[in-house]
Amino acid sequence: MTQTILAIDYGLARVGLALGDAEAGVVSSRQTFANDPQFMEKLLLLCSDNQVSKIILGLPRGLEGQETRQTEITREFATTLEPLDIPVELRDEAGTSQLARERLGHNPPKELVDAESAAIILEEYLHE
Repeated sequence: MTQTILAIDYGLARVGLALGDAEAGVVSSRQTFANDPQFMEKLLLLCSDNQVSKIILGLPRGLEGQETRQTEITREFATTLEPLDIPVELRDEAGTSQLARERLGHNPPKELVDAESAAIILEEYLHE
């Protein structure tokens, strides 16, 4: 049975998402949702439609590894995922946005960077 994992790069305006197959070790899709009032409904549907069995949530930190306001916001968001009844693992996302921009080339749209950042978080998790 395929184990589908969802990686999330959480932001106040946009949320980057990537789905992957744990057994094959590959990321199969990338997308971005607006962080608006319909976000949780869309996330629930995405998890249900793809039979997500685990969520990897990128945890931002400051340049020196310290906790920041965005770290706190992301931890708060993690608690809102509890009703999904899907295990959530927080993972350091240091450097993923920069790597995503490098992968995508010159001045990519922010939506693509967010989705690619989620994919990088998931790739790192799958290839440990």
